[in-house]
Amino acid sequence: EIMAILTAEKEAKEKEAAERTAKINAIEGLNEIKVAIAEQERFHDAFNAAMERGDGRLPSRPESNIGEMKAKYPRAAAYLKAENYEYSANYAQASAGRKARERIINGEDYEQVLTDMEKEWSDYCNEHVWD
Repeated sequence: EIMAILTAEKEAKEKEAAERTAKINAIEGLNEIKVAIAEQERFHDAFNAAMERGDGRLPSRPESNIGEMKAKYPRAAAYLKAENYEYSANYAQASAGRKARERIINGEDYEQVLTDMEKEWSDYCNEHVWD
């Protein structure tokens, strides 16, 4: 009986995780922007390595334009902005980002979510400016 309960709990958690992953993967343009960001990061690493070597063999610049992609896919851009807030070292900013990212995943209006996230962070900063 205990095994049945534990198995049911495990299956429920796995189902919830799969549904959440599906919602994230359904955000249009998110993977494209992440790939473009990774390309830009690899380019900058290779460029810096070439500068340090001093051999003049510079890497070719990626074709992708992250700014244009974010303009084309604003919900994905909002998700990434909330994710950046979530990775902040400041617990209040990270909390605001975590809440915003979850709201975007669950399909809320991304513009309102970003407004709320930035207001929460701004209110915190204004309250603790002299701490």
